[in-house]
Amino acid sequence: MASSTSREEGITDKLQERQEKQKEEYDGKGVHALPPLMVGQKVTTLDYKTGTWTPATVIEKCQEPRSYKIQTPNGSVFRRNRKHLRSLTPLPKQVRFEDEMPKDGDIRTSIPRQNHRHDDNDRQTQPNAMQRDSGVVLEIPIDLKATPVSRSQGFRIPKVLPTSKVYSTVELLGKRSRFKVGETIKIRITAKDKLNVTKTYGGDYFRVKLFTKTSRSSTAFDVTNDLGNGTYLASVTLRWPGVTRIYIILVHCSEAIRVLERIRSTDRVVLAGRFTKQVNGTNIVEDRPCVPHVLTDGSVCNFTDRRTGYPWFCQRPTNPFLGCDDWHFHGPNASSALNVLPMVSEEEKAFVMIHKVSIKGSPIIIDVQNNTEDWFDDMTRYQRTLPPCLPGQHLTNTAPSGFFHRDVWYSDQCEIQRFDKEGALSCMSNKRIFIYGDSTVRQLYSYLSSQYKPTLIGRKPPDRTASGAGPMTAVDSTHNITIHFNFHFVPARPSVFLRLNALDYVVNRIDDLEADENTVVVIGVGTHFTTFSLELYEERIRGIKEAVKRLHARSPQTLVVLKSANTRELRSVLHLLCNSEWYIKTIDQKMRQVFSDYPKVSLIDAWDMTVAQNFRPKVHPSPPVVFNLLNYLMSFICPKNKK
Repeated sequence: MASSTSREEGITDKLQERQEKQKEEYDGKGVHALPPLMVGQKVTTLDYKTGTWTPATVIEKCQEPRSYKIQTPNGSVFRRNRKHLRSLTPLPKQVRFEDEMPKDGDIRTSIPRQNHRHDDNDRQTQPNAMQRDSGVVLEIPIDLKATPVSRSQGFRIPKVLPTSKVYSTVELLGKRSRFKVGETIKIRITAKDKLNVTKTYGGDYFRVKLFTKTSRSSTAFDVTNDLGNGTYLASVTLRWPGVTRIYIILVHCSEAIRVLERIRSTDRVVLAGRFTKQVNGTNIVEDRPCVPHVLTDGSVCNFTDRRTGYPWFCQRPTNPFLGCDDWHFHGPNASSALNVLPMVSEEEKAFVMIHKVSIKGSPIIIDVQNNTEDWFDDMTRYQRTLPPCLPGQHLTNTAPSGFFHRDVWYSDQCEIQRFDKEGALSCMSNKRIFIYGDSTVRQLYSYLSSQYKPTLIGRKPPDRTASGAGPMTAVDSTHNITIHFNFHFVPARPSVFLRLNALDYVVNRIDDLEADENTVVVIGVGTHFTTFSLELYEERIRGIKEAVKRLHARSPQTLVVLKSANTRELRSVLHLLCNSEWYIKTIDQKMRQVFSDYPKVSLIDAWDMTVAQNFRPKVHPSPPVVFNLLNYLMSFICPKNKK
């Protein structure tokens, strides 16, 4: 018995010795325990099916070691091991902020070089963020960092072949090259990958554009008939005569859209709050990162709006002289856009860079003949048969909703009138017009206050802050016209720091408005929401809808006009990851969906106009486009009498 016991003890000792040796070898390879996660922390999780990483939030720490329950943006709950979760933490703390986007040039894939110090002791001794002449240095909170994508981190990104502009084909069904105005043409697009193999799934973002150079006529629309097998169908009615080029444009391949979807709910852009205070004659300034959701890491300032409940959190200033009450400015955090770059692999960046390319066989050139002796007269008469521009017409909106001819927009929704200066001033007589939103809708105010002088005069803003955010006011005492513009509040992405006392949520401004039948409210928000989740935008646009309902309950005759989102320039891979037209399109679709059951508002379709325009895309469209938008607005304010 004793010998048996000693033999078992010897075996146990040898087993323990071997296990300790294995541990030493394992530790010697540099493997270390991952830090624990906190409830509420933002992470990315490995999708076992696709091999990619998707955003999620930790909702519970399980009893099992290194196990957590997480929730994805669509509400699904999973249990994952710690090794399959990566914290969304920032780039190393001290980063000098440069311009968020390149000033000019074509799309580039280069990533700005940054000097990072990874020694923990060095980080602890680095100075706090301070205002500098050449920029601002900020400390970004731990839970805002993007997760680097690397094959060396223990997972693989499957090789995917994106849609090819060279091998994909387009076919004009019917094999004709001559048509008449009013005929409908049908187009079939076949998506193929870079090996010339027809794709077996859909999801590509195609656009069709028709253009006649001699008459500067054009129209465009996004292809929506996706058969799900690599084949797409489109049809369009020919609206004008002349030699017409039909462009089939691949805006984004399906592989790029999956990347854009995956990173959408992450903190791709972190804005900044500027805290300032005078201490002994010295102006103390510190900029801190801010986001539209609860921060759980570190000391924070909670600026949640008491009226709307919209959350806004900033990291508390590190300077002991500054506190949360010293937040006085909201502005850009240019370097935070770099957070998005480590979220995508080089392969995924290449997918995103396949952007707005014409596919093989495009353009198709056709000859469109007049169906009558005088097409323009007939088209003008047709326009006069359309209903006046009234609220509710967005409920039956078709795509495309109109076309350009000699740079004039002709709508199929209603009869847009052409106002000269005197006609516009007469239309606006005795009106108070309130314009709320971003800089794209501010263009309407800027055009009116600059082009209708000396009758309508815009008051000069006191400084650069007011010139961007307002409040701005233009007055015409002869016609009793006042026009106001106010910028919307966070998460607005201004190019300069704006004073908080000039900002407020659109919902609050509508609720505070004393309105009557001579009041016009114009709302345009969307451009600044492309870097945030679609759920955030939906929350804000639903809030605006409810505020409009309350406005109509106390003033039923007040005209409310929505301006849809518009296209923009996209200069780099960074710009695409933050402001892709796919993001803009989905925001525009969400706005239309939210207001689809509310017929008491009017809609200026800036999306269809700017998709079809014959000018270079800009976040602030060219003056001829703005002039057409203004005519659209005036046609709602003064709809044509059809007696």
